[in-house]
Amino acid sequence: MAITLRKKQARASPAPMNIDFSEGAVNKAILKKTVTSPTTMYPLAIGALGVFGCVLFGPAVPFLLAAIAGGAVGVGAWVVNFFIRGDALTSEHISDLRKLMAAESEQRRLHLRVELADCADIVGANEIIEQAISQFDNVTNSFNGLCDILEQKLNAGELTFGRFFGSANSVALSIFDNLRGIVINFESIRSIDVDFLERKISQLKRKKIFTDLETAELKTLEERSAIRERELNESRELLVKNEEAITVLEKSTAQIGDMKTGATYSSVDLETAMNDLKEIAGRSNKYDSRNRQTQQ
Repeated sequence: MAITLRKKQARASPAPMNIDFSEGAVNKAILKKTVTSPTTMYPLAIGALGVFGCVLFGPAVPFLLAAIAGGAVGVGAWVVNFFIRGDALTSEHISDLRKLMAAESEQRRLHLRVELADCADIVGANEIIEQAISQFDNVTNSFNGLCDILEQKLNAGELTFGRFFGSANSVALSIFDNLRGIVINFESIRSIDVDFLERKISQLKRKKIFTDLETAELKTLEERSAIRERELNESRELLVKNEEAITVLEKSTAQIGDMKTGATYSSVDLETAMNDLKEIAGRSNKYDSRNRQTQQ
């Protein structure tokens, strides 16, 4: 019970930020930004006051001028910002999203490699931890390599770049989450004395006749051993998921590298690679959610 409670509490981490690179989400953000811009809001506010004055006091010249001029300037500013400066604002918004994602990724990576290495002294953990640390290094290198190729093939400010970056980053974050899960798995079984369990279980099983107390003790010890084995198996499953995700990152990097640069790059191939990333990220998220529900 104590082990399960500890694990449940350790896994209660803040929900990831909702960072959306989709065309609809980006357009909605740009629309909101242009509508709420001071160059749009202030003139429209003056125009609204002019209209209000006309309603209360009649169509006096000052009120009419304020209504017409304020409305015209406000609408004109919005048209300029949304339709003329739209590409620049989109590029700026995508850059901001990338910074947010980089900050979240760094937060999830913080101390993770050291925490993995600290688990190597747990009985049965060495091989799993060795592979986990290798995955930590590989996903960082794979993601950075993908971004380098992406920047060579696409404009960093365009929507397609943002969507692909977001999909790849989601995969990387899911891998870090799985590695964090492995740390939690091992920390939850650190206190289990394997030598004592194996020795005591073997000793009890050699008996031909069990007392009620010995039967209860054997059951308890076997349950503790099963808890440990379950955590080890779950960690191995997380490693397999991570290998699959890293493979998709590297496959996507190769696909992007094969594309032609400029306006002639294959949008179909790009969409295929992007969908592969989204699919693997979705599968990792479902797997992580299933494990969280199991522990609750």
